[in-house]
Amino acid sequence: MNNSISDLKIHVLDDEPFILNLISRLLDKLGVASVDKSTSARETLKSLELAPEGCDVIIADLNMPEVDGIEFIRHLAEIQFSGALIILSGEDLRVLESARHLADRHQLRVAGILQKPVNISVLESMLETIPTQQAYKRPQRQGYQKIDADEMIRALEEDELLLHYQPKVRLGTGSCDSVEALVRWQHPTHGLLPPISFVDHIEQGPLAAQITERIYAMALEQHLDWYAAGHPLRMSVNLPVMILDDVSFANMLVEMADKAGVERCHVCFEITETGVIENLNAAAEILTRLRMKGFGVAIDDFGTGHSSLSQLKEIPFTELKIDRSFVSGTTSNESWIAITESSVSLAKKLGMSVVAEGVETTGELDFVKTLGCEYGQGYLFSKPMHPVDFSVWMKTADFSEPSQVA
Repeated sequence: MNNSISDLKIHVLDDEPFILNLISRLLDKLGVASVDKSTSARETLKSLELAPEGCDVIIADLNMPEVDGIEFIRHLAEIQFSGALIILSGEDLRVLESARHLADRHQLRVAGILQKPVNISVLESMLETIPTQQAYKRPQRQGYQKIDADEMIRALEEDELLLHYQPKVRLGTGSCDSVEALVRWQHPTHGLLPPISFVDHIEQGPLAAQITERIYAMALEQHLDWYAAGHPLRMSVNLPVMILDDVSFANMLVEMADKAGVERCHVCFEITETGVIENLNAAAEILTRLRMKGFGVAIDDFGTGHSSLSQLKEIPFTELKIDRSFVSGTTSNESWIAITESSVSLAKKLGMSVVAEGVETTGELDFVKTLGCEYGQGYLFSKPMHPVDFSVWMKTADFSEPSQVA
């Protein structure tokens, strides 16, 4: 975090000179020494391309001629702007929230949304959370480069894939009895890579089944290690939807668990809703058989993907995971509150447990608890951890007072 708001270099973009001058005066009252102004999104983009480090914060209006704020967000992502963005508008709050989600999907840092007329206290609270570009360490884009199939084959041969684990905390008791296995790649050149670098090979293509099998095997082995240490954690493993067209895959999953000596009730398979299940008959057969064999089956990222209600009707899910986009900001957004309440109510009527993903603040935690979510998952409790770090976390974390302990 920056030491002072006065250290920030701020650019204000609005086509109305009156608004530009008004916000400039507010920033001056807050002690900001460096403020640039522009009525043209194109001019702003050109200056950012020439001097990307010259701006820590952009306050941008949505309603502008030529290039409007929505287009401007896309262009900011294209030039890989690493500063923070405050979205400004007199539009309805739902329009502002939609713009914020768009910026989030473009992996921009959104410090907040600001409705007109601008409240100086709200603006100040947003600016207080923003680090300067010098203080902020942005993930290097080269770490997210696409990996070709040959490198992926080598990674499998050299055992370079590893798992990190993120806890699911039972909100009623504050205990941790479940974890989600999340794959990482210890690349010999690029270092530790997140799934975004090789997600195409996990979710589609000829290596998907092989990668999933490797991940599953590592998760089973880790479950046994923790079980022996006195931590019988339920293990969640992601299944890409494309492998759900092979009806023999269910047999392999059952055989691997039995051979490893892992009780099937200790394993839950998560299906990402954003994936399109093209062969619903095969998917329903596989997932129903897994349920009958004693495994749990979860629908992940609920509310963001394809045919949610249809999949709930066709497939006997045991767990519903509410996507973080509905958890983040629920305490102040009536639309999100309504959607989240309906999702939790639906899951409970279908006899499913509910996991709130992306819980990052105590306000969000209190809200999902009042809705009756059984589990919470997110950085308020812990980031995904290496198994050694997770073991330490299990011994030291105070679940009654969740915090970023890892």
